[in-house]
Amino acid sequence: MRKKASILMICLWILAILVIFAVGLAHRASLKVRIVRYQRNRLKAQLLAQAGIDKVIEAVMSDKTVNYDTLQDGWADNEAQFKASKCGSEKDGYATIYYTQTEDSRSKIIYGASDEERRININTLTQEQLEQLFVDKGVSADATALAFAVAQWIHGSSDASAAGKSFLKAEPLKTIQELLLALEYFYKQKGNSDYQKKAFETYGVICEILTVCTNGNLNINTVSKEVLGIFTRCLAQNNEEKNAAGKITDMLIALREEKKFFTQLSEVNLDLASDSTALTLFNTLKGHLTVKSSYFRINVEGYAGNTTKKITAICDRKGIISYWHEN
Repeated sequence: MRKKASILMICLWILAILVIFAVGLAHRASLKVRIVRYQRNRLKAQLLAQAGIDKVIEAVMSDKTVNYDTLQDGWADNEAQFKASKCGSEKDGYATIYYTQTEDSRSKIIYGASDEERRININTLTQEQLEQLFVDKGVSADATALAFAVAQWIHGSSDASAAGKSFLKAEPLKTIQELLLALEYFYKQKGNSDYQKKAFETYGVICEILTVCTNGNLNINTVSKEVLGIFTRCLAQNNEEKNAAGKITDMLIALREEKKFFTQLSEVNLDLASDSTALTLFNTLKGHLTVKSSYFRINVEGYAGNTTKKITAICDRKGIISYWHEN
């Protein structure tokens, strides 16, 4: 009886060891399956996002209105094409191309690409214009000193004592993200202990209305009322012209809503004969307007399973990509 009991105990121990071994193998196999699934979904999301970029580039290159660009163009606002867009026979994944448009403190998701000509080229702004931009975006506490620092960073300094300082990049920004370096330097020199966080907060307030790609002109067909107003005030030479900037902006937006869009700049005319100050500012502004865009920003998210891949790219009309960033 004891011998049988011993054999039974040995068998139970062997069975227990085999069960533990089997559970361990199953866990390792399950873990490997999940890793493989994640890697597969990550690659699939990457390829779907890249396919989304290609889809927008195709829409830009096939644009039939070659002499002007509007918010009604196929690349600009096309939910059917750019929301949850499938790629070929792919069933489990999709790509979405979108951007957020803010007007009168209200945000709206638009499915499509956004042109860079709706943004202000920071490389073309003077120190005074930078200060006005910071004030308009609510960075008024440090506007003067911050404008001076950023202008030095981009344009250099005529101050002999500042020449040769390593922080002076003294050349145009190649990407808008480079502005973060100037902001970090400014807040660090100011003695802000959390200067990186402060720089990122300021950058977040202004980055969406800025670009480094254009020649400095705004597309009157696509620019928002907020950006047009800020840019107009930046161009003002005195307080009287700054006061007239709001009137000009309102009239231009009303004219655009009436006409839907402009096919050529000669159509952009305002009756300002009775207001010489506003007329002078409008003529200055008109020299910085266009109806055609040359660069396009594409924000795309590829989805596969529980994996998301986000890519931001900027391309020109020929499909040549000048900026690429992945999250």
